[in-house]
Amino acid sequence: MEQICNLGCAAVYRVLDTVDRGGQPSELDGLDDELRVLVLAELRSVMAVYDAREGGAACKVAGSN
Repeated sequence: MEQICNLGCAAVYRVLDTVDRGGQPSELDGLDDELRVLVLAELRSVMAVYDAREGGAACKVAGSN
């Protein structure tokens, strides 16, 4: 997860958006299903902090929730 976070805010939102659209982002390659679910949950939790800020996240991918 840290490697994905180190890519930056916009990259994390792109990963989450890709998953939400049914895709498999390359950043999650090599993770088994259980670890993938845990990593995605943690990423969503971290990004919720950005979403909760006044005005939301400035780096959010257009069209992502």
